[in-house]
Amino acid sequence: MTSLSARVRASTRAMPRDFWRGIAGCVAIVLIFGAVLGYQHAGIGDRTVDVLFAQSAGLRSGDDVRIAGVSAGKVDSLALAGDHVHVVLDVDDSVELGSETKAEIKLSTILGSRYVSLTPDGDAPLGDRPIELSHSTVPFDLQKAIQTGTPVIEQIDARTMRESLTTVADQLEGTPELTGQALDSISALSRVIADREDQIAALLDDADRVTARLSDNSAALMSMLGQGAALANTIAAQRGAVANLLASTDALTAQLDTVFAENRAAIDPLIGQLTALSQGLANNDDTLRRVYESLPVTVRQMTNAFGNGPYVDIATPWSLLPDNWLCSAHVVQGCR
Repeated sequence: MTSLSARVRASTRAMPRDFWRGIAGCVAIVLIFGAVLGYQHAGIGDRTVDVLFAQSAGLRSGDDVRIAGVSAGKVDSLALAGDHVHVVLDVDDSVELGSETKAEIKLSTILGSRYVSLTPDGDAPLGDRPIELSHSTVPFDLQKAIQTGTPVIEQIDARTMRESLTTVADQLEGTPELTGQALDSISALSRVIADREDQIAALLDDADRVTARLSDNSAALMSMLGQGAALANTIAAQRGAVANLLASTDALTAQLDTVFAENRAAIDPLIGQLTALSQGLANNDDTLRRVYESLPVTVRQMTNAFGNGPYVDIATPWSLLPDNWLCSAHVVQGCR
């Protein structure tokens, strides 16, 4: 026996120091992990807040507690207390809650998850007092819904309701085929939209540019609209004058009809002569155009000849008559 214990002590002394260090490290890790779990479950740094709700509204233990959308604790427990529910919240001790603090059960996800929203209020601290029913809100009150809806449901005539449902069923009897066609049309429309995604995106970009252009030119558009409004106001103000003008035009038309009816025998030959004249002018259009082209030159020359006084200016060269004739007529001075 003595030799066995001696061998054990010798074997223990022969173990390396790293083995004992590893054992000590494992023990330290276990102790730290246990301390963290104990700290969390002990609720150190948290305090409990009691809230009275009209009903639980699907709230469960472990749901979140939020203040201004930020998590500030968890729901600890729920218990039925008479005609209401007593909820205990574990809230961060650093959160300051006043005596008028309000609590509300809200929906956090579409799957039905709930959370408690706290709204701190009041000058005095809340202390150990619970948040009363007057300061708590639930998403719905089942009892009030039943009390309000029961009289309405009782007033429904079951026979009339049955006949209405029967009529609707008869009218919708052939709709399955139409429903299938409608779904096929929707699918085709979806495919068209998917195939033309680039064009639709370009259209939306163009619409954005048009909108931006209109926004940049909003002052001009407003000015144009203002001018249009001013024009409309002017027309409205001159409505009487416009009405008188239209009435006068109608009277003139009636008088012309009367004149033409009474003098048709004299007007018809005149119209025929005017027609012949216009036809002749049309037939001699080229001749008239040449006359119009040469007439300005002729008129200018005639104006130059007769425009200086009561005589005619004629420019004639002296070489047309012999010099001796001019000397004999004493037209030229200094003749020998």
